[in-house]
Amino acid sequence: MLSGGVYITKIEPRWIEIVSGQAPNRGLPASLQGFPIAQLSDLHVGPHVKVEDVHQVVEIADKLGPDLVVLTGDYVSESAQHGAACASELAALKLSTASTPSWAITTFGRTRSWWLPICARQGWTCCATSTVGSKEMWLYTNRGIGLIAPAVRFLCRPEITLLRLQVL
Repeated sequence: MLSGGVYITKIEPRWIEIVSGQAPNRGLPASLQGFPIAQLSDLHVGPHVKVEDVHQVVEIADKLGPDLVVLTGDYVSESAQHGAACASELAALKLSTASTPSWAITTFGRTRSWWLPICARQGWTCCATSTVGSKEMWLYTNRGIGLIAPAVRFLCRPEITLLRLQVL
């Protein structure tokens, strides 16, 4: 029989789930119907999540064929020293039909000071924001990928989200 401690520290944290859904939006052109967007959130590269784990996430996301990648949440844990390696792995993500990669990167709080220059070196378009603003806005909360202390997951597998725009 499998120990619960092994499950919550070794199995579930590495058992990535693909969550697919629709992102309903009013006022978009009909040509955007079904436009695929991948969301990678809260990587937390550091003591519990290695760059190799980000490499695996990128390989999985590649297979989903997104035209846009949205990076949200925290990219590293405990130290910005992991930022460049994390960004380098994320830069390997391939987009399905775009001739040039489309990135939407949201940063919060202290992350801005060191993450935005790394993004600029990668050639990514960055959007630094700390608020979400409209009553009419559809919002999705992603369970994230990484771990922080205590490094366990129980009934909350890491998630890569693939949303398709739904024009209303």
